[in-house]
This record gives sequence, structure tokens and C-alpha cells, in this order.
Amino acid sequence: MKTIIQINLALMLAVNISGQGSSEMRIYSGTVVYKDITEIEFNPEKMLRIESNPGSIHESVPAGALASIPKQNTLHRLLSFNEGVSLYRTDISNENNAPNRTVISHSPTRIIFNEIRQVTFSDIKNGRLIEQKEFMGRLFLIERPLSYPDWKLTGNTLRILGYDCQEAICNSSGKEVTAWFSSLIPVSSGPDGYGGLPGLILKVDVNNGEHTITAVKIESVDVENSSITAPAEGKKTTPMEFQKIVAEKMKELEKENGH
Repeated sequence: MKTIIQINLALMLAVNISGQGSSEMRIYSGTVVYKDITEIEFNPEKMLRIESNPGSIHESVPAGALASIPKQNTLHRLLSFNEGVSLYRTDISNENNAPNRTVISHSPTRIIFNEIRQVTFSDIKNGRLIEQKEFMGRLFLIERPLSYPDWKLTGNTLRILGYDCQEAICNSSGKEVTAWFSSLIPVSSGPDGYGGLPGLILKVDVNNGEHTITAVKIESVDVENSSITAPAEGKKTTPMEFQKIVAEKMKELEKENGH
């Protein structure tokens, strides 16, 4: 049985818990490329349509043809960070990214694609988070206080890109989340808005592989605050209002499909 240790952030920021030697260089500013993989579960024999956005354009396709649809959606995203702020966005320059779309919703009988434009700005110093999301061809700005789940340490370790990382777990919005962070990068941030640990998060696993985000490249460079700016384009909304917009559109699409 694993021994779960409650994190004491103040203590862990002062103590090198990873056992890495103090002679190793710490990184306080830089960039990280993450590989973001979402598993797609669907039944090709039952799915009748693929829905491509923006708009509500429906492509009816033979059920058998859907067998060629990948069972994973993979994107490369870029995190720029320093001790005060971070910016996480899709790396549009990466040739491995699927052109212009990512999966935003899927079920055993349907997949909905959306534009891949998504930006997350974390103001660690002032405790605020701004997300820019594109949904059905429209841009939204979602701002909320920067808050983190109740992480707990497991005592397990994992080496990622030469960094010894500590494992932490939590339950976030009903999802089981596992994160690995390195105290050699003592910045309380990470990909996709995750953070709140005494080191940069280099890997996230949601629901045992359903969604994984893994660092594949780290560079130590000077990142000034002036180069990390919050997104400003889009309709300002709250997290609850955005969820309502998405839910209403999903309901509309279900109705159009006769479900």
C-alpha cells in the first residue's frame, strides 16, 4: 500500500525533496514542449457522422470508413515560463500537429472536431488565470482566480528528460489526476493550467491514460514578462457561462442528429 504524504508547500519549497545534488543547475525560466495525447473511444460500426467546426457542418460517411480514424488525437504544445507567469499554447509551428483541428468532444457514436487554437495564461504572482478557447468558430476569454487542487505526494519518482520527478495525485472535477514535477525547476506551474506544486510539472496523466501531457523538450532561456502576455481577443465570459454555451451547443447537435 502506498504511503500518501500531504504536501507542505512552504517546507518543500525550502527543501530539495528529489535528492538531486545542489550542484545541478536549477531552471527558473525557459520553454517546454509537451506532447498532448487524448485517447478517443468510439465504435466505428455505430458512428454515423463526423462533425467539423467551425459551424455545424456534418459529413455523413459510411460506418466502415470510420475504421481509419485515429484512436488518438496528438498535439504538441509549448509552455513559456518564469517565476511569475507562464503561457501555454498550441505549437502551431510544429509540423507534427494535425492541421487546424483537435477533438473537443467524443462519444462511442460521435466525434466533434474544433480549431486547435487554445491559450492558457497563468499569472502566478497575482493569482489569476486567463484561457482563450475557440469553440465553433468563436473565440472566448475565460478568466478566473488561479486555484489548484489538493495535491498529495505518493513517494514515487519518475525520470523525465534527465530530471528526477516526484509523483503527486489529486481528484480534480471528478477526474483522477497524476502529475510528476521536478524541484530543479522551482516554478509552480505546468501545462494546461495545472500547477500548485513546488516544481514545474513535466507530465500529467488524467484517468489512467485517458489524457496525457508529457514534456519532450526543455530549454533554459531567459523569458521576460514582456514576452508572456495574456490573450486579449475573444468574448469575455466566466467558466460557468462557457460550460453553458458548450452544453447548449452539444444539445443542439444531438437534436440535429436525432439522438
